[in-house]
Amino acid sequence: MLFRMVFLLYALTFGVSVSKVKAQIIIGKTSVCVDEIATYRVSTFGCATQPQWMFRGSGVAESNSDSIRIQFVEGGSQTLIVKCNTSVDSISILVGNCLPNNNCIGQNLVPNPSFEEFANCSVISRNFSLTDLVKPWDDFPKFGGRADGPSSTDYLNTNCSSVSSFYNSISTQPRTGKGFIGGYQMNFIINAFQDTLYNNREYAAVKLKTPLTVGRKYKVKFYTKRVGHPANTTSSDAIDQIGARFMTEQPYSQFAILRSKNTTSTYYGYIGGLPQVTSPKGEVIEDTTFWRRIEGSFIADKAYQYVMIGSFLKDNEIKVKKYETNKPGFIAYYLFDDVSVQEEGTGVDFTWISTDTLICKGDTARVSFRAIADTIVLDNKKTGIQTPLSSSVVLNDISPLLLPNIQEPTAFDILLKKMNCLDTVRFNVQIAPSFDILTKKTTCYPADTNTFIFRYKTFYGCDSIITVRTLLNREDTTQLTVFTCNSSDTATIFRTLPSFQGCDSFVLTRRVFNPLDTTEIKLLSCNPKDTGVIVSAPYRNRFGCDSIVIKRTALAPSVHIELGEDLILPEGLSFTLKPTFTGDVVESVFWQPSNGLSCTDCREPELILTRSIRYTATAIGRNGCRSRDDILVKTLEVPYVFVPSVFSPNDDGVNDVLTVLADEKRVKHIIRFAVFNRWGNLLFENHDFSPNDYQKGWDGLTHGQTTPTDVFVYLVEFEKWDGQREVVGGNTIIVR
Repeated sequence: MLFRMVFLLYALTFGVSVSKVKAQIIIGKTSVCVDEIATYRVSTFGCATQPQWMFRGSGVAESNSDSIRIQFVEGGSQTLIVKCNTSVDSISILVGNCLPNNNCIGQNLVPNPSFEEFANCSVISRNFSLTDLVKPWDDFPKFGGRADGPSSTDYLNTNCSSVSSFYNSISTQPRTGKGFIGGYQMNFIINAFQDTLYNNREYAAVKLKTPLTVGRKYKVKFYTKRVGHPANTTSSDAIDQIGARFMTEQPYSQFAILRSKNTTSTYYGYIGGLPQVTSPKGEVIEDTTFWRRIEGSFIADKAYQYVMIGSFLKDNEIKVKKYETNKPGFIAYYLFDDVSVQEEGTGVDFTWISTDTLICKGDTARVSFRAIADTIVLDNKKTGIQTPLSSSVVLNDISPLLLPNIQEPTAFDILLKKMNCLDTVRFNVQIAPSFDILTKKTTCYPADTNTFIFRYKTFYGCDSIITVRTLLNREDTTQLTVFTCNSSDTATIFRTLPSFQGCDSFVLTRRVFNPLDTTEIKLLSCNPKDTGVIVSAPYRNRFGCDSIVIKRTALAPSVHIELGEDLILPEGLSFTLKPTFTGDVVESVFWQPSNGLSCTDCREPELILTRSIRYTATAIGRNGCRSRDDILVKTLEVPYVFVPSVFSPNDDGVNDVLTVLADEKRVKHIIRFAVFNRWGNLLFENHDFSPNDYQKGWDGLTHGQTTPTDVFVYLVEFEKWDGQREVVGGNTIIVR
């Protein structure tokens, strides 16, 4: 029996009479530390049936047939209960902090550190960015640094009505509260295209409440644990050195974008640089049940504004432990919760334990916290009223705070003082939405008119009101018009019928003479032989009257496709086929054969040539008319130096730059590369660069202006590895 519990604050009900035996049933520690993992067993006399455990406290628990392991996440007195046979016994466990006591430590500079304040519960899915869910947290990287790019890190919350299948497959709980996050910290794979993808990462970052002060010492702490092998994702490995890195600027531009060879997939590289705080090198974090605390201190050398958590070392610098040797590559997925950054020696120690700040109007908001302070004052920012909460709060005390009868969204500050240390913590109480619905019904009888009010609960447990108003439905008159082919049948008929509500209504039927009509049908044909006018008579219209049908067939607009002249390309070069379309709007294009093409039903397929092939393209217009053309693409053995005969500088990512391609085993470097127009004017020139370097090539601009389509002459002077120099030239064409 395996189960996990976080904040299990419910009563024990076994359904049998409870009697406590003389001997103590539970064996284990009665005094432990926060984050400690303790084991408890039943005594040696055993149980006739499997013992039933219940932990009444705050922590993560895992049980088997005769024992339970508990990781305690909060201080205070907690209770463990067991049912053995027909007996029930319990022990009290005192949980202490056991950490060095710093009487003047600053507040947590990380906003929403336990991921409890989320914006939208119904969209919890791997397809949404953290900014949609738990602002101000954000996930990285984002494609190209765009705010609307694809997200990476996942948000999970146990308090949502629609929990994603991804969360269900993980089958775990947050360390505290309801929310937590997760992402890949290593994703080294070889996919179906044999592309080796490495240094792939998913990070979460947030802007601190205030920038760090240079020269001050800061304490950093967060919790993490590994995800095993969920049903709909893969996490078959464990790694070491997970940490926190601080930055002075928003980290969009720090990331590298990795693309697979066929450009069909985008992956995200790691962000370089060492973290300020990390787990020990060589200690692999492999537990999938209990949370691992990672903490450390450092002195700020810059005014850092952002903190990011994850894995910051290259794949070859990380120790990896595999759990499924049959899977290619290395994949490790980790969860994170309870992130804190606090200045040492300049403030009071304050930690949120739980928040319940999304409430119904008029209800009580509940929050609890732990603090080291001499005085604590609650400041209502809407009313300006300050209320002392406690004259003295000591370490490990959990201070509950109840705010009754909240009528509107309100901001509160908790003001703390410890000797000369001052601190302020801000939180907001939000009002959950309610929905009032007004429904109207009708009746034929005045005595039945009334207003009925019903109450129901929303997802958040708030009262909403359904108001049903029954209104008197008056009699109505319906007028129908029917048609007849015979003028002598015209008439007006008056009848009384019950309406939809059962009330008396009048139906007035008018028979109107309908003469014969003429129907004109317009058609289009791709074949000129099928055009013309055909008159057919008589037909019966929908009223039964004689009608004439005239069918007019016009010639449909033609469509034309032109593939251009045959091409000679070096084997293995990537090239885009760009046909020219004229005439009617083209609805679809089909290519044959498919050898070497990236697609057979797109307008401009990408071609990687392995042998000479004649391709045929068929264009179909919106009226079904077709046009066909073909092009012969021949292979050309790559010489020492090769310059493409065609390039297209249109910023589509394909053949945008003209450069010198060469076999680097035979060509040492390019001495000179120049391009001239047909009159011998120099348009572009570059010197002394390595072959195959697109950054040194011509982008199709002349003095910053777009160069029109034309034929151009190029000249290449190069040096081979044996020291010989050669000069080659040729023609190239710009296609836009």
